[in-house]
Amino acid sequence: MFGKSVALGGDFLNRIVIYPNLLKDAGGNALGLPSYFFSEDGNTTIHSMRKLGFDRHWNAWSTCAIQLQDGVPLAGVSTTTGAGKYPSEFDRGQANLSGIAPPTENNTLSYPSRVQMAGFNNKIYLGADAAALSFDGNHFSFANLHTPLNRGDLENNEVVGDAQTGGQTCYKMNPRENYANYNTSRLPYNEGISFKYASDPGSADDRLWIRLNRNLTPFAIYDTSTGIFIEDLGYEADQWEDGLWNKLGFEYEQFNSGADASDRNTFIDSSVKNTNILTTNAEINAVDTKSWAQNQYLNAKFNGDLCASGTIYLAHTHGGGGGNTTADLLPVVIQTGIESVTRTANDYPVALNQGYYTIRSDIVPQHSYAGAQQGNTALPIVGLVSKQNPASDYYFAGQNSVEHIITKPTTISSIQVSVTDPDGTFANISKRSAVIFRIDRTSLLDLQVAKEVFEKALRSQKGRNKM
Repeated sequence: MFGKSVALGGDFLNRIVIYPNLLKDAGGNALGLPSYFFSEDGNTTIHSMRKLGFDRHWNAWSTCAIQLQDGVPLAGVSTTTGAGKYPSEFDRGQANLSGIAPPTENNTLSYPSRVQMAGFNNKIYLGADAAALSFDGNHFSFANLHTPLNRGDLENNEVVGDAQTGGQTCYKMNPRENYANYNTSRLPYNEGISFKYASDPGSADDRLWIRLNRNLTPFAIYDTSTGIFIEDLGYEADQWEDGLWNKLGFEYEQFNSGADASDRNTFIDSSVKNTNILTTNAEINAVDTKSWAQNQYLNAKFNGDLCASGTIYLAHTHGGGGGNTTADLLPVVIQTGIESVTRTANDYPVALNQGYYTIRSDIVPQHSYAGAQQGNTALPIVGLVSKQNPASDYYFAGQNSVEHIITKPTTISSIQVSVTDPDGTFANISKRSAVIFRIDRTSLLDLQVAKEVFEKALRSQKGRNKM
C-alpha cells in the first residue's frame, strides 16, 4: 500500500490518495489490501474522519522485517565484484536453482536427473554449542552461552591452511568479509582494490585490498554469530529465596538489574555485574591489545603502539594500471586463545538446606519439642536425626537422650510414625528407612524374697482353715 498527498481538481486542497495494490507478484496479481477496504457506497472516496492506523505487530501485513538468512541465495547471482553485487566466483545459489547432478557413467557431462537442493541448502546453525553450568569447588557459574567465532578462512585463500588453526576460537576486529555468504544486511559489498604497494611497484603479483564492510562498526569486537540468552529464570523476587538458583548461590539482582532497556545487545564482559538477561561474550584481556597495532602488511608490530587507523598508499592496478591511491588502513585483528566470560554466583551454594529429620509419633501424648513453620502438629516430635554424618545411603541416629514418660495407664494397640523435615512436611526418604522404639516398663523388685514366700504361704493356710 502507498499513500501520498496531492492537489485534486481546482480547489487546490491537499488530499491523501491511497494506492492499496501497488505490490504485485510475478504474474501481475495484486498482493496488497483490496480496494473495497477503503471504499464506501460503491465509490472510491474515503470520507473525512475515517480512521486509519498502522499495525505495529512484527508479523502484521506489510511490516518490513529482516529475518534470519542462511546466506545461500535461491538462484545463481552475478560474480561481478562491486557495490550491491555478490563478489565471489564461489556460488552456492546455483544449486538451489538447477540442483546437483549425481555421478554419471564415464564422467560424462549429461545430467539426466538433478537433485534439487533448495529444501536442504537453507539451514544455518543457531544456539550455543557448549553452554555450561559449572562448579569450581566454591561457586557455580554460567559460561559459553554464545558460540564463539572460529578463525576460519573468510578471505578465500587459495593455499590450504592448517585445519586446527582454522578451527581456533577467536574474536575479531575490523574483520575481512566472507564473500561466499550472501546476506542483505551486508549490502552494499565493498569492491576490492587491485594494487601494488607504492614502495614496491615492481612486484610481480597484483594484490587485492579488501576494505571493511561499511555495515560493520570499525574497532568493534565481534566474538560470536549466534548464542542464547535467558530472560526469565522462573522465579519472582519474593520466590527467589526458595528457588533453585538461590540454592546455587545466585542473587536475584544478578539477572534482574531493573533496567528498562534489554541487555541483549550489550557486550557482557567481566566488568558487567548485573544485567536483565543471562548470556555471555568473550573475555577481553588488556594484554591482548599488544598485538593490535599492525603494519601495512597487517602483521603485529609489538612495539608498544596503540591500535589506531592509518592511511596506506597504493599503486592502483585496476584496469591495466593507474596512479597512486590511498586507502584506510584498519588493523585486522584475529585474537585466538580466548575464553568465555563467566557469570559467577555471588554467594556460596547451599550444601545442606535442611540439617535434620524429625521423628513424629502418637506413642507419647505430650509434645517435647515446639516450633517449626506450622507450629505443633497432630503427631508430637519424639526424636531428631542429624544429617551431619551420613554413612553410605543412610543417616543414623543413636538412642535419643530425651525420654518420654507415660504417667497413666495406657493401652497401645497401634502406633503412627512419620519422618518429616524441620517445617513439618513429610520428608522424601527411601521405603527402606526404619524407626525403632524402645519401651521400658518399671517394676519394683522386693529383695526379701523368703519373707514374701512365707507370707504368701501363710495367707494360703489361713484360707484353708476358714473352709
